[in-house]
Amino acid sequence: MRDETDNAASLSEMICHYLWNCPPPELARCNCGDLAAMLRMHPVVLSRRFSREYGRPLVAVLREIKVVRAVGMLHYGKVASVDEAMATVGYRDRKYFNALVFKMFGKKLAEF
Repeated sequence: MRDETDNAASLSEMICHYLWNCPPPELARCNCGDLAAMLRMHPVVLSRRFSREYGRPLVAVLREIKVVRAVGMLHYGKVASVDEAMATVGYRDRKYFNALVFKMFGKKLAEF
């Protein structure tokens, strides 16, 4: 029989798998509230369970996956511009996106 910790482990794995593999338009619209609604959970409960299991906040993981996927699309030529990559994963503010990329990779967007 599985206990609550096992369920949390499969929950965090399921969420990460979904975020890495969902189509970009779904990722662009995705937020903690949407994930909670899909799982029929309250957003606070989902966030706490995810953080307890994964060791990091769900919002931080979601943000990082979006940025990594956008940079990957740029790097591999799947999008024509930075603005297109940002929009594909749901970002509109180029300055904020640049700051996220620099914080994560230590490089400016122009270097990709």
